[in-house]
Amino acid sequence: MTKAEREKWKSYIRERVELNPATMCWEWQQACEKEFGGRRRRGYSVAKYTINGKRTKISGHRLSYLAFVGNITSDLFVCHTCDVPWCVNPHHLFLGTHQDNMDDMIRKGRKTVPVVPYENRRRGAKHYRAVLLEEDLPVIVERLLAGETQDAIAEDYGITKYMVSRIRRKKAWMHVPEVRDAKYAAGHSIRLTQKKADAIRRLHDSGYSHSKLAAAFDVSLATIYDVLAKRTWSSAC
Repeated sequence: MTKAEREKWKSYIRERVELNPATMCWEWQQACEKEFGGRRRRGYSVAKYTINGKRTKISGHRLSYLAFVGNITSDLFVCHTCDVPWCVNPHHLFLGTHQDNMDDMIRKGRKTVPVVPYENRRRGAKHYRAVLLEEDLPVIVERLLAGETQDAIAEDYGITKYMVSRIRRKKAWMHVPEVRDAKYAAGHSIRLTQKKADAIRRLHDSGYSHSKLAAAFDVSLATIYDVLAKRTWSSAC
């Protein structure tokens, strides 16, 4: 930003603020972005301007820092010492990283959700939304390894197929040893065997459609495509 541009924006800002004598905040009197900070009445200040014929906007406190203090690199935030989002007083602004901003928020007690160490978090059956118990997981894993469908397991335990899939993919209940240590056939559908895969190829050659093969072998179309392209189950009998 050139010196002339700085002077222009300084005047622009001064015309749109009102000094709060109690806090010395320059309170923005025009548009405030309501979506920022979850505030229903006022949020961060918004300055609108035209560049290359295109109407755009920038936060007022960021513009104030550029005009009164200096340039800002793209990786830095403009933070408030006063914690008033609509304040644009350059003396109340400082540069910091996202982590600096978070640390400042926690230090001032403005973080509403407490940071709970991982080891203290409620996991498994202790979670308030849990349906399963820890002792259910070894049985579920055993059934998955035996080739039972995720739909059948989900129905028996009153959970979603998505949850069964997360257990199989080791995205949930990883604190249970049987889930963590389970070894599934990598890249293979657990509903198929090598003999079934070879049968799929023979039937396809004889004229069976992809959808009929998927229905006959109770697998997805994606699995049929992978078998036919020999991306899985490629070994000969």
